[in-house]
Amino acid sequence: MLNSARKRFEARAFDLEDCAVLHTAEDPTGQTLHLVPNNPRAIGITLFDYGDGTCGVCFTGEENGISDEMIYEARDVDFYVDAAVAGKVRYLHGPGRRSVQVDTGDGYETMDTEYQPWSLFPMFGWRRRAEVTQFEPYRAQ
Repeated sequence: MLNSARKRFEARAFDLEDCAVLHTAEDPTGQTLHLVPNNPRAIGITLFDYGDGTCGVCFTGEENGISDEMIYEARDVDFYVDAAVAGKVRYLHGPGRRSVQVDTGDGYETMDTEYQPWSLFPMFGWRRRAEVTQFEPYRAQ
């Protein structure tokens, strides 16, 4: 069963064929679609199609790159693709924690934060002191 989020993802990937490549892989849980930018300093996007009409979308690229942030509506596919293509995604890495954020124009929206088990204790201000990777746009400006 092809769902609307997957259809939208594939349509957006087709529109970006001049600056990204779409790879599809089968696995026991369904299909995984990876949108891989030609610019190695840009972040990719992955769509997980579970085959039951649901899917999840996340940014990919830094380290293992898989976030736990899953969304299910086609409009959110556009949010992820637009942010990645425009270079509005940044990755923060601190001691035992990481975060993926999107510049929304009036601030940053955190899409995913991960903590190592030993780092669950509060560390106030870690994002301010974190190592920041600002991903580049898919196309040269």
